[in-house]
Amino acid sequence: MTTSSIILKSMTLKPITPLMSPALWIATCLTLLLIACGGGGKVTPPPPPTTYVLTVNSASPASSVSIAVTPSDNNNSGNGATSFTRTYNAGTSVTLTAPATAGGNPFSSWSGCTTASTVNCTVILNAGTTVMPATPPPRSLTMSAAPAVTRPTASPPPPPSSPSSTPQTSPSPATPSTS
Repeated sequence: MTTSSIILKSMTLKPITPLMSPALWIATCLTLLLIACGGGGKVTPPPPPTTYVLTVNSASPASSVSIAVTPSDNNNSGNGATSFTRTYNAGTSVTLTAPATAGGNPFSSWSGCTTASTVNCTVILNAGTTVMPATPPPRSLTMSAAPAVTRPTASPPPPPSSPSSTPQTSPSPATPSTS
């Protein structure tokens, strides 16, 4: 027997024995195929999600303004005092709430928010973002007093004359006589 006849003889189908059912034959072939193709159960994990940093600053006062933050970030950090950062997955909607006054200064507005109303700021993170609550310092007014001006008081007008009284006439100037 030659080598080629041995190979041909081994490749011929043999009748199915009771130990080799068609289902077992198919399962064996599929398993061998998966192993040969490298799909033997190895699962590649998905890539990590894209994250962005949210930075919260303040100007007046320059720091320590307490800001409420909802939801907590990827590190489970929530509220903070300016200046601080939080890291979120892309597309996360974050709501920040500033106090009505900070450092004696009344809250004015937000900058850098996707939307803002009163003391609330909402940011949808699709890039690194910096937001800032505006609490302008109170305006100071300078007032100076002008010197007091005294005006003379006028005497009251004379009482009206009664109809029976005769009008007084002032004397006419003397005219020189010509002779």
